[in-house]
Amino acid sequence: MCERTFDPTPWIAVLISAVALFVGYYTLRLQVISTIEEKLTDKAKECNNHIVAVIQSFPVETSILYASHILDLQYKTYKVFLLARKQQAFKDIFYLKLHTSISEYVHRNQLKLVPDNLSLGPIIKRQLQDAHNFLEESDLKFRFK
Repeated sequence: MCERTFDPTPWIAVLISAVALFVGYYTLRLQVISTIEEKLTDKAKECNNHIVAVIQSFPVETSILYASHILDLQYKTYKVFLLARKQQAFKDIFYLKLHTSISEYVHRNQLKLVPDNLSLGPIIKRQLQDAHNFLEESDLKFRFK
């Protein structure tokens, strides 16, 4: 009769492969989160660069809306890696990196500057409302009272 002995080598290989897969997944997840945070930080810096004595409304709104679109696109693309990470956490990071005058401007949700072309007024008001909606929850959490 032939005796069979237990060989643990295949089980060790499977275990090592599973650990490597787990580590690879979480490494990629952290890279995706880092990339999103970096892009949002760049947009916050862009917003902060538009600060002058009176806020130049249109570039700030545009930068905030771009940040919103970047976040939405990244979530759709990398949702497998962002299961437990909520979009609001990224919005909070973006909000906290904005200059306080921008967050105050978004909080007021008022259009102070009138565009040269009056037909752009409704578009700009909608953009301001969208920027306000994007940051509203963060504003409620972190706004200085």
